[in-house]
Amino acid sequence: MHIFEIKGVSGLIAFLAAVAGLLALAIGIPALFMMVVWNALVFEAFHGPQIGWAQGVLLWLAALILLKLALKPHVSFEFSKMAQESSEVKKRLDP
Repeated sequence: MHIFEIKGVSGLIAFLAAVAGLLALAIGIPALFMMVVWNALVFEAFHGPQIGWAQGVLLWLAALILLKLALKPHVSFEFSKMAQESSEVKKRLDP
């Protein structure tokens, strides 16, 4: 694990600029690409609805979720620890 030290206002500004750049690379540019592709295919070719940048972000996030579900569909939930803890709490509360 890396530890980064932020020293002073200039370090904070550099950190915020790095975070903004990472967000632009991870979300902004692919969302812009999704928007352009949607508008080129659906709006121009099939006369469907035109989307803006916000809808491009939503389309990109939907694509990421669908890729996650397609590539690793296993989702598990574990309730046993909560049930054990609640029974232990009940035992402590009952006189």
